[in-house]
Amino acid sequence: MYVIIWEFQARQGCKEELLAANSPDGAWSRFFGRDPAYQGTEVLHQASRVVTIDRWDSQAAYEAFRAAHAAEYQEIDRELERLTAHEHHIGSFESA
Repeated sequence: MYVIIWEFQARQGCKEELLAANSPDGAWSRFFGRDPAYQGTEVLHQASRVVTIDRWDSQAAYEAFRAAHAAEYQEIDRELERLTAHEHHIGSFESA
């Protein structure tokens, strides 16, 4: 399994919308969910901090999906950027 972890600082008044965008039925999950290699996203939050954990079958599957849908990925990212004051890619990991 391949795991990608992001940390976001929600803009004031935007936390609920940020959580919704990253929820199991949110924009990112609907986008990634078109690929059978996507296993889902877990969302954790505390105050205005939101952490997402995306799970894929493999790094190769994630990278292939992202390359094939790069323009749409960037469009969603730009659209939802307004919800965050800061975002940080914590890392991408292979499970042991």
